[in-house]
Amino acid sequence: MSRRRNLCLSSGYVIHERISPQMWLVCQRDAHSWVEWQDTEGYWHTIDPTPPSIAGSFGGYESSQFSILYHRLAGQWQKLIDAVLADEPLANIVRYGGVLILLFLFVREYRRIRGRRDRVDSRTLR
Repeated sequence: MSRRRNLCLSSGYVIHERISPQMWLVCQRDAHSWVEWQDTEGYWHTIDPTPPSIAGSFGGYESSQFSILYHRLAGQWQKLIDAVLADEPLANIVRYGGVLILLFLFVREYRRIRGRRDRVDSRTLR
């Protein structure tokens, strides 16, 4: 009688760069995978062939100051967006305001293109 074992390839990130107290920088180079298997009693076990000192090998991969600044500003921008979307009336003002701006730009561009065509038509009549 054969007993089947479940295998699972898991993946995640080795996070090591802190940008602020609430934010960590996660890059593609930090990707990590390991194998998990389930025994006959239903317990999951992790098999990770990565050496335990992998975090020490990231010393030469620190981000530039520009990259850290960019990610810090992006995090602040995301906090602002989250705060706006959390307030329903303010979120509706932003949504409808955006639609009105797009509508205004569409009408303005339509008039500009149509006006150019009318000028071309008047030249051909002359």
